[in-house]
Amino acid sequence: MTILLALLIAAAASPSDRTVFACRMGDRTAAVVRIGSNLIYRSVRRGRVELEVPHGRYAQEGFSGGGELQAAFRNGPWTYVVYERTVRTSFHGTNDPSFEAGVDVLRGGRVVARQRCTDGSSQFTGQLAGIPEGGFIEH
Repeated sequence: MTILLALLIAAAASPSDRTVFACRMGDRTAAVVRIGSNLIYRSVRRGRVELEVPHGRYAQEGFSGGGELQAAFRNGPWTYVVYERTVRTSFHGTNDPSFEAGVDVLRGGRVVARQRCTDGSSQFTGQLAGIPEGGFIEH
């Protein structure tokens, strides 16, 4: 599945793109690519880019037993928040961490759509040095 995901992203990317985040969400792939110091959000379906939003900013927030890393992209009244988070779900023994990643779509600061990664392969790759940092968006 990870190889297929990489092939789908590569088919929709140019040679100068570096994938920073990618995951499957049903029949779509959400991707964040880096070109120079610019983050770009792409929604890819069947190897074709259906939506592309440039000029993303990343933010991170730590909380008890975990944290969240996110990249946010504004497109008119819409904000796309691509994220991965870890949350502690228990205070006994192993802390039972819960991992979640996906894309939330906001309008006017309110979540209007929520898509979760379905393949378990989502992960920010740590290639964010030099990218403008923005404020953390609650969602």
